[in-house]
Amino acid sequence: MAAYIILGLATIGSEIENPFGQDVNDLPLDTYCRQIALEIDIITASPRPNVDDFMSRADNLVLFPLSQSGFPDWKERSLEDIRGALRTKVVVGPSTAPSDSSTIMENISTKTTGSSV
Repeated sequence: MAAYIILGLATIGSEIENPFGQDVNDLPLDTYCRQIALEIDIITASPRPNVDDFMSRADNLVLFPLSQSGFPDWKERSLEDIRGALRTKVVVGPSTAPSDSSTIMENISTKTTGSSV
C-alpha cells in the first residue's frame, strides 16, 4: 500500500514537473504566447494617454482604500488634512480582518496640533 502511494506521488511529480509540452494535460504555452502578443499589439496601437486626462478625474481615488474621495475632493483640501490622512493610513496599515470598514473612511477631517511632517 505504501509503495502504491509513493509511486503515485512520483508519477504526479513527473507530470507536473514540466507543464509545457505536447501532452493532453500540458498547458498550452503557444496559445498563451499568441494571446500575449495580440494584447501587446493592441496596447501599442493605442495612443499614449495624457496624464492630465486621467489624473484629475473624480474616479482617481488617490488615497484608496482609506478614502473613497476622488482627486477633485482631495485637491481642495488643506495640506494638513492630507498629511493627517496619510498619517492615519500609515497607522491603520493592512487589516487582518476581512471587513473593509476598518480602513475606509468617507470624510477625513483631522486636527493637528502644530506638528509637521
